[in-house]
Amino acid sequence: MRSKSKVWPIVALLAACAPEASPTPPAEAAAVPNWASLETITSIDGGFLRMTHGAFLEAPGVVVAWAVDGPGLREYDAIQKFQTEFQPLDVATAGELDLVVAVRGKGSIEIELWRFDPLDAAGAAAPCFDAGTWRLPRRSRVDRVWHEAENGPRGAPRALVATRSQPQRLLAWFERSREIVSFDLTGGAERPVASPSSCAVLTRDHEELFAFDDERGHVYLLLGEVGSSAAATPVVLLDADRDGVPERVLTPRLEEWEREGWSRLSLHCLPQE
Repeated sequence: MRSKSKVWPIVALLAACAPEASPTPPAEAAAVPNWASLETITSIDGGFLRMTHGAFLEAPGVVVAWAVDGPGLREYDAIQKFQTEFQPLDVATAGELDLVVAVRGKGSIEIELWRFDPLDAAGAAAPCFDAGTWRLPRRSRVDRVWHEAENGPRGAPRALVATRSQPQRLLAWFERSREIVSFDLTGGAERPVASPSSCAVLTRDHEELFAFDDERGHVYLLLGEVGSSAAATPVVLLDADRDGVPERVLTPRLEEWEREGWSRLSLHCLPQE
C-alpha cells in the first residue's frame, strides 16, 4: 500500500541531493508536486524498507532510499539516483521491486514501468545489508505503459496504484478527463473503469489511490484531499474477481461507509451525510 508518511525521512535525502545554491528551475517545475506528494514507502522481504521520491534538484529523476526495517527512527542510509529526461509527476510501486513513474516534459506525458532485478551490478543477490555494506537491486529495463501529448484529452495522471492482481495492472486517475483507467503492465490493452459520466464525484479534487485485500475482493480507494470538500467523497473500486479491473464503483454515504465495513480499510476520509 502506498503511504503518505511524515516528512522527516526526506531530510537526509535533501542533504545528499541538493546543490549549494538553487539553479534556475526547469520550465516545468511549477507543475511538479512537492516532495511529500511523491513519497512511497514499501516493505521489502528480508527486513528492508524502500522509500522513493521524485526529484527535481540538479536534474529531474527519482531518488530511492533504503533502510533496515526495525523499531524506532529509521535511517535511510543507502541512496540510488535515477535521472529521467522529464520531470516526475508521481511514483508508485509495482510488485516488490518494480516502480511505475509518471513524467511530464517537452510537450508530452508518459507513464513508465521501471523493472528491477533482485541482483546488484555485480550479479550478487539484492537487496542485502551485510557488515555495514549495501547491495542494491539494479534497474534492468524501462517500458512505456502510456503516453499522449500534454494537451491531450486525459491530462496528467493525478493518482496511481498498482493492482493486487496477477499479472499486475495499473490504475490511474487522470487530471483533465477525470477518468479511471486500468493498464496492463505486461503490454496488453488498457480498460476504462469509471468516468465523470458514470461517477459524478470524480470531478472533485481527489488526492491518492490505495490498494487493499478484502474478503469481497481487491479494493481500491480513491480518497480526497485532506481539508478540502472532496475529502468527504471517497470512491470505492471493488474488483471481486481479482483480475485487476474493478467491476463496481461505489460512492458510499456515511451510513453505508460504516455498515459496509469500508471504514476498516481507511480512516483517512469519511463520506458526507
